[in-house]
Amino acid sequence: MGLSSHGLSALKAVTETPEIDVVWARINVDGLCMDTCTLGLYDQLASVSWIKKFVKPLIPKKFISIMRPAAELQKVSADELKKVEDILRITHSQSKGVVGMKVLAEGRLKNKAKEAVEYVNELPFLDSFIIGMLNKDEIKENCKAVI
Repeated sequence: MGLSSHGLSALKAVTETPEIDVVWARINVDGLCMDTCTLGLYDQLASVSWIKKFVKPLIPKKFISIMRPAAELQKVSADELKKVEDILRITHSQSKGVVGMKVLAEGRLKNKAKEAVEYVNELPFLDSFIIGMLNKDEIKENCKAVI
């Protein structure tokens, strides 16, 4: 069983839940769009499955963008980044899989993709990571960053 995390408390719970074999956690070099101690309104709502399935499609995209603060305002502190890393290190030491998400912070780090990829690639507790892409050009650029 796996868990996709959108909050620090969920990440911590993985270390105490033997049934969870793998966790997907948001982590990147600049600490943008990552798991934190407190969730914003958007992430609180997005974490409730029935809201995501039935309500979100009815909400205009403009309103959703208002609910979700800019990534720059979601930057985690150095202390929170260390907490995320420590929890993922513990998770990995329990022989659970750890997958890094939001490596390019929803595209905000595309101009420093090589640095962002090198950062996650050097984390000894990450088994793999995901780079989201929206189009063919991004696929080409991201492949350059990995090679």
